Formats: sequence, structure tokens, C-alpha cells
Amino acid sequence: MVRLFHIQPQVPALPLDLWRAKRFDRGVGMTDKRRIMTRRIFSGGEFEAKIGYCRAVVAGGFVHVAGTVGQGDTVTDQCRAALATIEGALREAGCTMADVVRVNYYLPDRAEFEPCWPILSEVFGDAPPAATMIECGLIDDKYRIEIEVTACLPG
Repeated sequence: MVRLFHIQPQVPALPLDLWRAKRFDRGVGMTDKRRIMTRRIFSGGEFEAKIGYCRAVVAGGFVHVAGTVGQGDTVTDQCRAALATIEGALREAGCTMADVVRVNYYLPDRAEFEPCWPILSEVFGDAPPAATMIECGLIDDKYRIEIEVTACLPG
């Protein structure tokens, strides 16, 4: 006997009516209501204009903050600077670091991640997000850590 199962595609974090409208509205691709719900936040960073992205996008009840690097001589200095930039973007979106639900850390050398742990523990405190650390190359060799977060809008 062969059993067939219908697998429901993963539905993005949108109300079902908006997801259906986007999926089936082939002419526009997105409803006007959905466009209004999207807000972009720019920080004026040097790569925003060069690459064509913004610091954060507020959409569907979430704040998606782009990968962020910081200035400094040490990985811990860069970590603190990146977190300060992220905190500013979240504040502009109406969030705090306590609203962060997901964080990705990118480092060219995974051995440099451990010195950042106390900083991250201090910043995220009693509301630690789900986290991933990936060892990879960054946009410039001078950068030693890049941090990307997703936060839930309060309320």
C-alpha cells in the first residue's frame, strides 16, 4: 500500500491572508498592505551604499538587522562596537536587545569567539537568544567579528 502525504510548505511569519495574497497575486507580487508594513532603517555605514542594503528591515512583526561589523583593534572592541550599532538600529525600530530572538556570529577565526562570551552574556542578560557561530571570511581582513540579529517587535 502506498500512502501519499501532502506536505504543507513552510509559511513565512505573515498572517495567512497576506501570505496567500503574495503567493497568488502574480501581477503585483505583494499587497499594498504588506508594503506599508515594511520599514527600512539606515545607519549610514560605508557598505550600505556600496552594496545596496540597509542596517535593518522591520517587517512581519520582526526586526531583521543586517550583519554588522565594528571598529577597533581587538575582537572584543569590534564586538562591543557592532553591538552598539545593532542596539541603535533596534532602538530606532522600537526594540531592545531583550527582544532579540536569534543571533548569528561570523568570525574568520573561531578561537577569537571565546573572548567575546562575557560581553555577549552581559548584553543579552536574562533573555538569551538562539545563537549560531560560523567561521568564515568577512568582507575585509581588518574585521574579526560580524553579528546579525533578528528581534520580535514588542506587543
